[in-house]
Amino acid sequence: MSKREEFVSKALGYKGYNCSHFIQVMSDYGATYGDAWCAWFVSTVARECNLVNAITLSGGAGSIPRYSVAANKGKWLEGYNSIPQAGDVIVFTWNGLGTYEGSGMDKYYSDHVGIVYKVDSTYVYTVEGNANGSNTSSTVCCKQYSLYSGKINGYYRPNWTLVGDDGKDEEVMEFKKGNKSNAVLMYKSLIREAHSLGIIKNNCDESDSFGDGTDKATREIQKKYGLVVDGVAGVRTITALRNAVSKAQNKLIYPSEISSGWGIGVRMAKICLRTLQKKGTIKTAPDSKYGYGAGTKKAIKEVQAVAKLSQDGIIGSATANAIEKLLQQ
Repeated sequence: MSKREEFVSKALGYKGYNCSHFIQVMSDYGATYGDAWCAWFVSTVARECNLVNAITLSGGAGSIPRYSVAANKGKWLEGYNSIPQAGDVIVFTWNGLGTYEGSGMDKYYSDHVGIVYKVDSTYVYTVEGNANGSNTSSTVCCKQYSLYSGKINGYYRPNWTLVGDDGKDEEVMEFKKGNKSNAVLMYKSLIREAHSLGIIKNNCDESDSFGDGTDKATREIQKKYGLVVDGVAGVRTITALRNAVSKAQNKLIYPSEISSGWGIGVRMAKICLRTLQKKGTIKTAPDSKYGYGAGTKKAIKEVQAVAKLSQDGIIGSATANAIEKLLQQ
């Protein structure tokens, strides 16, 4: 069994455990009863698998990737455009934006942390400590999230060669016609996202392998970004596609104004508005329709009234800043 497999197996073996074991194991690091112990769970598993050369032990969710990367023990992968692997450490933000950088934090700052144990073309499956209740009553649980969920900040991938693995268990990022694997399915999900965003005209085939449609889309990508047009999705092809998707998504997430239509920016705005309504900051919840409806516009006008802004129902920079400040209060 590789160290990566041992790490995942050990984590899954703790399903149903409460905080006691993890606080006890990490007490010499400052762990105390009542802590938000998700990071102590990850640190305990890493410690018991003798992975301190690949994962820095810490009680902070974002501190594990932050200090591990700084110590050159592994690498950071952004959540919005990365394909995770079993054994990656996953960190979350609960604001739905996948980052707190706009609030003055660094890119690693997170609310919660867990361990990836499986990935398919749609979901990332995790095992997490302190995942279903209060700090003292919750247990280790298995969960799943959409692959590009706005809750996912990113992933820390340990350099497994530092703890004796040869790295061969990681699938090579090079796919071609006829290949069939979970990684191929994830590549195809990236193609579908690029197609839906209007980046490419061709969409991938609906088979469970690298079929004719995927080959055609791959060649379109390669031609568009000046790469060798050979139909082989290697690192350069996939990186070019990820960067294009990321750029397009950022335009949806951070547009200059939102007043109609649908996109990630509208979705995130509605999530924020629901939070403000539950907090009692505004009375109106956004509509549940697919897009920017009348209820959403009414809720935005309420936010603008609270913030003493012009009540036009348009989310410009001033309104976006007001939403952020009201969420922090």
